[in-house]
Amino acid sequence: MAYQGSRPVAVWVIIGVNLLVFIATLVSRNLILLLGLQPASFLAMPWAIVTNLFVHSGFWHIIANMITLYFFGSFLYRLIGMPRFLLAA
Repeated sequence: MAYQGSRPVAVWVIIGVNLLVFIATLVSRNLILLLGLQPASFLAMPWAIVTNLFVHSGFWHIIANMITLYFFGSFLYRLIGMPRFLLAA
């Protein structure tokens, strides 16, 4: 598949959602318990299998993850296109 030169809109959306969830967890620390994956309560909170991807433990953690997401995600997005990227994400 050819490398596409389009803008990685989906990558920016995922970064934005991550930042919003991070800010929300700073405001309300109880959200970490609701969104984070806890093996003991997995059956009671099955959504946590997805939402835990957006919970970060600190400022440097989210910065490092978002920089990595931007570079690797942008490359992958341009390589395989948005529909396949969203399935992989």
